[in-house]
Amino acid sequence: MASLSSSPIATYAGRFTARDATRLLWRAGFGPQPGEARELAALGLDGAVASLTRPTGAAKLIGSPPHDDHGQPLDPINVWVRTTAGGLTGWSAQTSS
Repeated sequence: MASLSSSPIATYAGRFTARDATRLLWRAGFGPQPGEARELAALGLDGAVASLTRPTGAAKLIGSPPHDDHGQPLDPINVWVRTTAGGLTGWSAQTSS
Protein backbone atom coordinates (compact mmCIF):
# COMPACT_ATOMS: atom_id res chain seq x y z
CA MET A 1 0.00 0.00 0.00
CA ALA A 2 1.21 3.51 -0.78
CA SER A 3 2.01 5.84 2.05
CA LEU A 4 1.13 9.48 2.41
CA SER A 5 3.79 12.16 2.53
CA SER A 6 3.84 14.43 5.55
CA SER A 7 1.78 17.60 5.41
CA PRO A 8 2.47 21.06 6.81
CA ILE A 9 -1.26 21.22 7.62
CA ALA A 10 -2.36 19.87 10.99
CA THR A 11 -4.07 16.49 10.66
CA TYR A 12 -6.33 14.51 12.96
CA ALA A 13 -4.28 12.51 15.45
CA GLY A 14 -7.06 10.83 17.44
CA ARG A 15 -8.29 7.24 17.24
CA PHE A 16 -9.65 6.35 13.77
CA THR A 17 -12.75 4.21 14.30
CA ALA A 18 -15.14 2.28 12.05
CA ARG A 19 -17.56 5.19 12.46
CA ASP A 20 -14.87 7.57 11.15
CA ALA A 21 -14.13 5.18 8.28
CA THR A 22 -17.85 5.04 7.40
CA ARG A 23 -17.93 8.83 7.21
CA LEU A 24 -14.77 8.86 5.09
CA LEU A 25 -16.30 6.37 2.65
CA TRP A 26 -19.49 8.43 2.34
CA ARG A 27 -17.46 11.63 1.86
CA ALA A 28 -15.36 9.88 -0.79
CA GLY A 29 -18.60 9.36 -2.69
CA PHE A 30 -19.48 5.71 -2.56
CA GLY A 31 -20.35 4.64 0.99
CA PRO A 32 -19.21 1.44 2.70
CA GLN A 33 -19.86 -2.17 1.74
CA PRO A 34 -20.61 -4.53 4.67
CA GLY A 35 -17.47 -4.87 6.81
CA GLU A 36 -15.48 -2.37 4.76
CA ALA A 37 -15.47 0.37 7.41
CA ARG A 38 -13.97 -1.99 10.00
CA GLU A 39 -11.27 -3.07 7.54
CA LEU A 40 -10.50 0.54 6.67
CA ALA A 41 -10.38 1.57 10.34
CA ALA A 42 -7.80 -1.15 10.98
CA LEU A 43 -5.48 0.62 8.50
CA GLY A 44 -5.53 3.83 10.53
CA LEU A 45 -6.36 7.24 9.07
CA ASP A 46 -3.29 7.57 6.84
CA GLY A 47 -3.60 3.99 5.61
CA ALA A 48 -7.31 4.43 4.90
CA VAL A 49 -6.78 7.63 2.93
CA ALA A 50 -3.85 6.11 1.04
CA SER A 51 -5.90 3.02 0.14
CA LEU A 52 -8.67 5.21 -1.32
CA THR A 53 -6.45 7.70 -3.15
CA ARG A 54 -3.59 5.45 -4.25
CA PRO A 55 -5.12 2.07 -5.15
CA THR A 56 -2.91 -0.78 -6.29
CA GLY A 57 -3.56 -3.66 -8.67
CA ALA A 58 -5.94 -3.89 -11.58
CA ALA A 59 -8.99 -1.62 -11.63
CA LYS A 60 -12.23 -3.32 -10.54
CA LEU A 61 -14.80 -1.75 -12.84
CA ILE A 62 -18.29 -2.88 -11.89
CA GLY A 63 -21.48 -2.10 -13.80
CA SER A 64 -22.37 -1.18 -17.32
CA PRO A 65 -20.18 1.14 -19.40
CA PRO A 66 -20.92 4.84 -18.88
CA HIS A 67 -23.32 6.54 -21.28
CA ASP A 68 -24.99 9.88 -21.85
CA ASP A 69 -28.67 10.78 -21.34
CA HIS A 70 -29.48 9.34 -24.78
CA GLY A 71 -27.85 5.96 -24.14
CA GLN A 72 -24.82 6.77 -26.29
CA PRO A 73 -21.45 5.61 -24.92
CA LEU A 74 -19.15 8.25 -23.49
CA ASP A 75 -16.25 8.82 -25.83
CA PRO A 76 -12.97 10.08 -24.35
CA ILE A 77 -12.06 11.45 -27.79
CA ASN A 78 -14.91 13.94 -27.56
CA VAL A 79 -14.65 17.11 -25.57
CA TRP A 80 -17.61 18.09 -23.39
CA VAL A 81 -18.41 21.79 -23.64
CA ARG A 82 -20.88 23.94 -21.73
CA THR A 83 -23.57 25.32 -24.03
CA THR A 84 -26.52 27.64 -23.70
CA ALA A 85 -29.41 27.12 -26.09
CA GLY A 86 -32.91 28.47 -25.77
CA GLY A 87 -32.15 29.86 -22.32
CA LEU A 88 -31.09 26.43 -21.00
CA THR A 89 -27.54 25.68 -19.93
CA GLY A 90 -26.17 22.20 -20.39
CA TRP A 91 -23.29 20.09 -21.68
CA SER A 92 -22.78 18.74 -25.17
CA ALA A 93 -20.14 16.69 -26.91
CA GLN A 94 -17.90 18.35 -29.44
CA THR A 95 -15.62 16.09 -31.47
CA SER A 96 -11.98 17.12 -31.18
CA SER A 97 -9.95 17.18 -34.35
